[in-house]
Amino acid sequence: MWVVLGAPLDSAAEGEGEERAPEALRSAGLVERLGARDMGDVAEPLRPPDRDKRTGILAFESLVEASTAIAEAVKGALHSGDRPLVLGGDCSLLIGAIAGARDAAQR
Repeated sequence: MWVVLGAPLDSAAEGEGEERAPEALRSAGLVERLGARDMGDVAEPLRPPDRDKRTGILAFESLVEASTAIAEAVKGALHSGDRPLVLGGDCSLLIGAIAGARDAAQR
């Protein structure tokens, strides 16, 4: 079964349109059209929009937390035999999605 995992991320950490993508896709009926189970948002938006001094990445700590949460949700879905679909509008969600798929494949 498809399971939907929301990832309302915006790598600029300013709350622009990207982080509204999961809700917009849900409102458009995507979950129902897929016959999927909606697991809700599995990560929090990235904040604050400050650059990490060492890496230069915006909202670095928040990105690590979100990526870890997404990875765990994807791994859990795959271990349960489900097919996760991560909804979002920003490429930063790929860090966690790919890590979760990798971790599930190592089992």
